[in-house]
Amino acid sequence: CCNWAVVVAEELLVRRLDSGTRPFFSIITSRCSAAPQPNHLRDPNPMSDETPGMMPHAQQYCAMVDGVRQLAHETWAVRLRQPELAQAITPGQFFMIRPESGSDPLLGRPFALYDIFCDDDAQPVGVEFGFVVVGKLTSLMSTWQSGDRVMLWGPLGNGFPVPSSRRLLCVAGGIGQTPFLGVA
Repeated sequence: CCNWAVVVAEELLVRRLDSGTRPFFSIITSRCSAAPQPNHLRDPNPMSDETPGMMPHAQQYCAMVDGVRQLAHETWAVRLRQPELAQAITPGQFFMIRPESGSDPLLGRPFALYDIFCDDDAQPVGVEFGFVVVGKLTSLMSTWQSGDRVMLWGPLGNGFPVPSSRRLLCVAGGIGQTPFLGVA
């Protein structure tokens, strides 16, 4: 699949091993190459807590638009039905979103969790996020209809710690306030 990347990564990894620093390319090489890796290139626990930035639970999801609503001038909220993601995400995390088909835009854009929504049995069945129309994707998103399909990658990020107090003050402004609803 990406053997040229494996060769480059292996060379850089060997240089790091020779210098005595922790190997950070071993995860890349073990994921890209189907061939067995030499012992000095293997990470004994590739998804350990010592691996900063790795999100072992992030996955690609296909979701269905459940609804789009306008919150304010050029500010919208979109509900996406995807039960598995709704059960895995925590406040403060985000996901990448893009249309299911087409290549414009080619790459997903990051959106923070605004809220989850539940079915009649109080089971999480989807996520909701807010956005301001400022570009091509957000303009497209404001026109999505119920039943449209989109691709999501996530949950990403560390999220917020669970508050242990009875009272909590969250300070945010603009569209940056959307992740705080899930904490409150």
